[in-house]
Amino acid sequence: MQELFFRSAGERDIPALASIYNSNPAFLRAHLGVDRVTEDFLRSELAEMGRTGFLSRLIVTEDGRPVGLSDYRPGDTCYLSLLMLDSNWQGRGLGRRCYTILERELVTRGCRAVRLDAVKGKHSPAPFWEKLGFSGQEVVPLTWGGKTSPALVMYKSLPASSLQLIRMEERYRPLAEELMAEWTTAGEKIIPYAIRKTDYRDFSALLDSLEMHEPCPEGLVPDSTYFCLDVERNKLVGAVNIRHRLNERLLLDGGHIGDGVRPSERGKGIGTRMVGLALKKCRDLGLDRVLMVCDKENVASARTILRNGGVLENEVVVDGVVEQRYWIQL
Repeated sequence: MQELFFRSAGERDIPALASIYNSNPAFLRAHLGVDRVTEDFLRSELAEMGRTGFLSRLIVTEDGRPVGLSDYRPGDTCYLSLLMLDSNWQGRGLGRRCYTILERELVTRGCRAVRLDAVKGKHSPAPFWEKLGFSGQEVVPLTWGGKTSPALVMYKSLPASSLQLIRMEERYRPLAEELMAEWTTAGEKIIPYAIRKTDYRDFSALLDSLEMHEPCPEGLVPDSTYFCLDVERNKLVGAVNIRHRLNERLLLDGGHIGDGVRPSERGKGIGTRMVGLALKKCRDLGLDRVLMVCDKENVASARTILRNGGVLENEVVVDGVVEQRYWIQL
């Protein structure tokens, strides 16, 4: 079964969004009182979502086929406005899979609960949401496209993320030395470069090397380096380096984020969650989109980027190596 990815939906996706909406006429009749929507309607909806703080996502398969969409507004309590599958993909357990992926994204964003409004009636989705752990609270009027319907307000509490990005300090020194020793013993190049450019055994020098502030030496940009701490296990599992802006070299093949997971922690989804936390830091810096780059042969890194909404722009050859350049809309 193909993996599913959520990515930012934009103008180029209007035809795909229309196809998904119009494959669900019963939903449209219940919510909007119509059998079909136009591309102009969806263009207006997409713009309104952006103005009111909602994030619109297109759900695609590994080979790029659209299967669904979601709209949500992040916050302490996230408001999930819509999660919809193309009718041709329904009945395969994809709804549960899509929500599970979405919930991981929300946890990474720091959301503590999810609210949604399930329209009541013959085709109410409330039973589906109850199976996913949501509980109904009250019935309220829900208005969309000029049609008002009774809707059950449903909530679900979310678990706190066990991963945190931390700045290195003396109390984490033993954990950092263990992390770096494992990487060194494995004989691998330690990634990101920011944590290997100084001998980690000289802890004072390591600390001084983890931040770059303006004014920067020629060819460098301001950056911040964070280590990823698994709070439950009190273990450092990786690190990320975030460049606050790009120069010509980074725009070609470096990007905004460099990341690495220690050898013993790979294959557990940590890279995906760690990059998600790094993207939150990028939002805090005021960035509205982020470039991430990986070798074409590094399939694991490419999947990490795709799972965080990356869209491949192109491939470039740098020093004989094919690099893939992905943009992530924040």
